[in-house]
Amino acid sequence: MANEFETRMQQLIQAGQWDEFVHDCEAYELEMFSKNPSFSDTNVWFYLGFLFGYLITDDVNNARFLYKRMKDAVKTDVEIQATWAIAKCIWNHKLPEAHAMAVAHSWQPQSKVFVGALQDALQQRTLKLYSTAYSNIAIADLAQALGCDDAQAVSMAQSKG
Repeated sequence: MANEFETRMQQLIQAGQWDEFVHDCEAYELEMFSKNPSFSDTNVWFYLGFLFGYLITDDVNNARFLYKRMKDAVKTDVEIQATWAIAKCIWNHKLPEAHAMAVAHSWQPQSKVFVGALQDALQQRTLKLYSTAYSNIAIADLAQALGCDDAQAVSMAQSKG
């Protein structure tokens, strides 16, 4: 069962189907918890991906509830702590800090795909928000909000029109 689930998750990650990824994580957590209540005690990688999935899909509220139901043993993991710190920044609308934390942390190779997808999602959401809220904005301010340099901010803004 776990191998089938892991294979499916890898397929969804590679395809960028994050909504479906989160849905499957929710179903898997319920199924596994009903079979083995200690499932949540040590499955750090599952919960890390699940937490990132919620953040990528802009479901910070459910990310918060997921974190609350994680066991303390899972919460002590360095990657979980770093991801939760990013989640708190997103919750408090401190996107430049979220970007900075994502870049500053030394992520495990397995986590980098989640970090990259989260940064892309945050940039796209921020760019969409700023494109409707501002008709004129300083490049440095946009770059800070997007968590990138000025040239990248200009490029992203131009690609949006």
